[in-house]
Amino acid sequence: METKKIGNFEIGEKQLKQFMSRLPQDQQAYAETNEQFRKGIETRLEEIALFAAYGEEMGLEEREEIQEALAASRRDYISQLAMSELLKDITA
Repeated sequence: METKKIGNFEIGEKQLKQFMSRLPQDQQAYAETNEQFRKGIETRLEEIALFAAYGEEMGLEEREEIQEALAASRRDYISQLAMSELLKDITA
């Protein structure tokens, strides 16, 4: 996939793989083998980036509820990574 820039967002192979990794296992396998399905995912990522860029233009990221959600997501993600690292050390 050719990398595209939409607003402050890049859509390329890395973002496509990240998105696909969150799909159910059967859809992940299907996306790897079905070009039309994969193109649909690429289109969806572009749509998400367009709306996100529009939201940024509107200043939505400055809203308190967005800041709170971002802080919670950051906390949760860091927590998950820390647990993964800890378990990796324990099971190694």
